[in-house]
Amino acid sequence: MDTGTLGQGGRVFGRQGYVWLSSATLGEIRLGRQYILEDSTMFQTNPFGNALTLNPGTGVTNVGKALPFWLNAPRADNIVQVQTLNYSGFQAFAQVAPQEGTQDRFYGTKLAYATGGLTTAASYEWNKSVKTGDNVNKSLTLAANYNFGPVKLLAGIQRNRKLSTASGNGAFQGSNLTVTGDTTFTADHTNGSTVGVEVPLGNWLLGANFSQVTYSPVTGSGLKLGKLAAGARYSLSKNTYLYTSASTATGDLKDYISQKSVVQAGLRTAF
Repeated sequence: MDTGTLGQGGRVFGRQGYVWLSSATLGEIRLGRQYILEDSTMFQTNPFGNALTLNPGTGVTNVGKALPFWLNAPRADNIVQVQTLNYSGFQAFAQVAPQEGTQDRFYGTKLAYATGGLTTAASYEWNKSVKTGDNVNKSLTLAANYNFGPVKLLAGIQRNRKLSTASGNGAFQGSNLTVTGDTTFTADHTNGSTVGVEVPLGNWLLGANFSQVTYSPVTGSGLKLGKLAAGARYSLSKNTYLYTSASTATGDLKDYISQKSVVQAGLRTAF
């Protein structure tokens, strides 16, 4: 809006662009730019599903530099994805993107299970470094929610190891792993958690959650950053709703980020 340039790295098709074949007896294969599997796993951990200020996948600005909160691309290029049929609530997924030029090879796996009011998912993703051959950006995400009817409870954890900014594709998206607080260090691994609640009330949908990440160097203690958020959505029709949300930062890094307090409001409609 400010500059008239395209987002998503300047791509015309910056969201998703893929072709696919599906079979009622074999499953599905997709080829192209797609959401990574961690994104759909994280979707199950938070109210409103990766939207508003409650989204743990939204990065922060730490002393003028981009810093990931939960690790979430959320898309990667040149992915080959296969997924199974749904077997009694179980479904499996796998992704691979080949090494190209300076970009690492990217891998992703996911297992999901849903029955009744329970939904669970687990994803594991990593890059094989084109420079060293090591596995880096190893990211495990676990998610679960249960819909009791009057209320839905949601929770998730994420564990990231051997973080690297050099992959160019896959789980890590951002330009910085330098964490600046009372001390400054390069983050080698992070531990994240989130817990939330979602409550439908007539045309209203209310939600709140608390998410936290601990950034740690190779050795030594880390620094914490938390986010307490709440939001509401009001349906005007089947396709249109009003929304608002607010969040505030907590933890060791709360005074070192630009997003200490955020308020948003808007109107969404689908055609």
